[in-house]
Amino acid sequence: SKEELLSKNFSSLIRKDYITNTMSFYQNILDIEENFTTLEFPILNKNGDEIWISQNVFVRRNNFGEIEGYSGIARDITLLKNIEDEKAKRQFKIEEYSKTLKDLAVLNHSNNDNFDQTISNILKITSDALGVNRAGYWIYDTDKIICCKLYESQTGILESGIQFYRNENISYFEKIENKLQVVQSDIRSYSTNNKIKSNYVYTNNIFSTLDTPVFFDGELKGILSFESTHQIKNWDNEDINFAKSISDLIVIALASQMRLEIEQKLAYKSELLLVINKNTNQFLLEKSTEKLIKGIINELGKVTKSERISFFRRDKKTSFFDQKCMWTNELQDFDTVYPILQNLEFD
Repeated sequence: SKEELLSKNFSSLIRKDYITNTMSFYQNILDIEENFTTLEFPILNKNGDEIWISQNVFVRRNNFGEIEGYSGIARDITLLKNIEDEKAKRQFKIEEYSKTLKDLAVLNHSNNDNFDQTISNILKITSDALGVNRAGYWIYDTDKIICCKLYESQTGILESGIQFYRNENISYFEKIENKLQVVQSDIRSYSTNNKIKSNYVYTNNIFSTLDTPVFFDGELKGILSFESTHQIKNWDNEDINFAKSISDLIVIALASQMRLEIEQKLAYKSELLLVINKNTNQFLLEKSTEKLIKGIINELGKVTKSERISFFRRDKKTSFFDQKCMWTNELQDFDTVYPILQNLEFD
């Protein structure tokens, strides 16, 4: 009421962390000044709620120029201040997400990690950027999804192997298959009709999830999942767009892994052909069949890195097979043949 307000000292209305600066501002007026510059600061109402005001204070003087008092006009700018704060927070979040994406792109380009290690790095970095406790990558199969990596930030542990089946949550699978992100700020209100999903949510203390499908060449490969534990996280557009950008980085990692596998296969075939071509003339000139066979096996064993290569010969009289020689990777040479691998009958 008016009476309650008039009986209070002005400083008691100001939020504690603003009292010193605000009072100092009004106490340092010069004799020649007639009013103060507009000042913005927060005050508290009798319920303890915060209100931001923009205040203009004017000096009242008598005929002798002496200060008799002050008069002021305060305008409630709480809504405007909240909008400015939200805008600043949003801009800060956008800058942080952009920096994270840039750092991840540089990291993925500069190292030679395999796909599993790349995924682990992405999950660790992005869970911290989003401010969530759990981040995972799930491999998609037609009738199920399989956890490839699940990072728990509080323990630093990476899990894998958890599975969810299509028939347990058909609507979820349909959304993911149709390239839709599944955004659930309050997943507990959605999981009550699904016993298996509900068990997973409550066992791991999950409140919010943000799942993004990962498509490569038009084919669904996996799902990037972020899980907020202990409290609800209201996902905003920045969070959702950030998750989509991370899924694009995973696509790049998948492409790199596929290219690496192709290069490794080509290198392997080239090495194999090189060995064959290199030794062709030598093999053809070799008069001893036994030496010829051992020469071929020895070269192939080294190139293919096989654990063991054996050569069996069929006895024309008995039609049984005998082990004639055995090359092992451990020795990088031929070992003694096994007696039990003599006189073998094959259907």
